[in-house]
Amino acid sequence: MIDKLLYVCMNPNASLDLVNGWGAHMRGTIEALLNIGVNVSTIMGADNHSKVLHSKFHASSSGSYKELKRLMKVAYLISKDNILKKKLGGKILDNNSPVYERLALPSTAIGRICKENGIPWIVEVNAPLALDTYFYGSLEKKIMAKMELPYLMLSSKMIVVSYWLANYYKGIGIPNSQIEVVHNGVDEKFILKKNNRSLVRSTLCLDDTQIVIGYVGNMAHYHNLHTLIGAFQELISENIKIKLILVGNGEVFEFLFNYTKKLKLDDAIMFTGQIPRDEVSGYIDAFDIAILPGNPPYGCPTKLLEYGARKKIVLAPNVEGVQELARHMEHAYLFDQTNMQEIKKGILWVLKNKIQAYEMAEAFYEHVCKNLTWNETAKKIVSFY
Repeated sequence: MIDKLLYVCMNPNASLDLVNGWGAHMRGTIEALLNIGVNVSTIMGADNHSKVLHSKFHASSSGSYKELKRLMKVAYLISKDNILKKKLGGKILDNNSPVYERLALPSTAIGRICKENGIPWIVEVNAPLALDTYFYGSLEKKIMAKMELPYLMLSSKMIVVSYWLANYYKGIGIPNSQIEVVHNGVDEKFILKKNNRSLVRSTLCLDDTQIVIGYVGNMAHYHNLHTLIGAFQELISENIKIKLILVGNGEVFEFLFNYTKKLKLDDAIMFTGQIPRDEVSGYIDAFDIAILPGNPPYGCPTKLLEYGARKKIVLAPNVEGVQELARHMEHAYLFDQTNMQEIKKGILWVLKNKIQAYEMAEAFYEHVCKNLTWNETAKKIVSFY
């Protein structure tokens, strides 16, 4: 087993201080590597890209101008990549460690340094950059599509977080022998945290008799939260006594907040906004049912594993990435995320079949604790060097 590793992510925003799922993923991986005895050093994009980048190309506008600024940002990053390569080359050689890179095109500096100097280099991919419409505009996608394959072909190995991704990359030409599937995990300390259900419910002015459905995490369009709110409106109109708590922030937060007001659901739906990472487990404890209303088919949703780690009844979309983590009616109730009535049906099933739902929650908890911790992920990573 290797005893040291250099973890790198050259996205201009990459920092271990990020409070979103992306930051939690990087911290979880690094902490787990440390736990199993690997000495980890890091190079992060936020520390190595010019501050000019953020001020010149911040895409706060909308429409075609926003896409133009994003395209200009990609062009700027490509133009500065050789400078970045020179800046980081000495650091990487002096570190004298195998390299683990979380993919962040358009920068190719890390891969070029590794290949030129015979350094073992594994690339982690969490989403198909050519398809990921959340992060990239249409012109950017075309650029990424041209850069992605030749860059990944250079790597010693590439790690993907789902079998969907593995099949996708095989389909565009990556050899099967080069691809390894390693699912995301959950921190073992998160599993062992004290249950804070009563404290959080008291903070939120909820008594223990109220049935609470909850969501925790980033709020992006692909999480399908607007459809969940629509299903919730129908349940409330049918006099189903439940409360919905949405914990977190993101690109659709303002839309969802205003949508809730428009539907006059203020008393039934609560938005907490962003909370400290240390408090996430307590908010999940406060839920009776934890829901993930939507997910891309290629994604490996860490929040699903966190729900399982806190022994929650789980509702989640019936897509490939989720199916790899939880089996329908064994670990969770899986529904068609494109159909609001199916989400509603899932909620009603859980409310009417609580004993079976709790048995599923127990089974998922056991599965997560045994197979889906960050420490298990770290062991797999080091085995590939």
